[in-house]
Amino acid sequence: MILLGAYTALNRPALDRVSPLALTFFGLLVALPLLHALAVPYYGNVDWKAIELPVWGAVVFTGALGTGLAIVWWNASVRAVGPSTTGVYGNIVPIVALGSGVLLLGEPIGTAQVLGTVLIIGGVLVVRRSKPVMA
Repeated sequence: MILLGAYTALNRPALDRVSPLALTFFGLLVALPLLHALAVPYYGNVDWKAIELPVWGAVVFTGALGTGLAIVWWNASVRAVGPSTTGVYGNIVPIVALGSGVLLLGEPIGTAQVLGTVLIIGGVLVVRRSKPVMA
């Protein structure tokens, strides 16, 4: 979370000069070699021939949409409302995951999930009311 906060705050000045799409592209261009270097020691444990085409499709889909598009939207939000507000709304992700789990997987909702949802929404409302949104 510290790195995501730093990434979000440090991107704000850059977004005055470049588009969210460009910033995302170049950010991922820098990050991918670093992530690859971290993964190299584990490549030997993978049976590459056993990975079927639908799995590769899922990897590309997740990378392009789940990562790429999501970061573009994140950066567009940082540009539009600022890093603080964007960060607060980022806390809604677990609620979306919970709802997706219920709808798509039939996961049960327990007391802890309800309490967490109430706390997250409460926190967002407190922050939303306590400061004006940037224009």
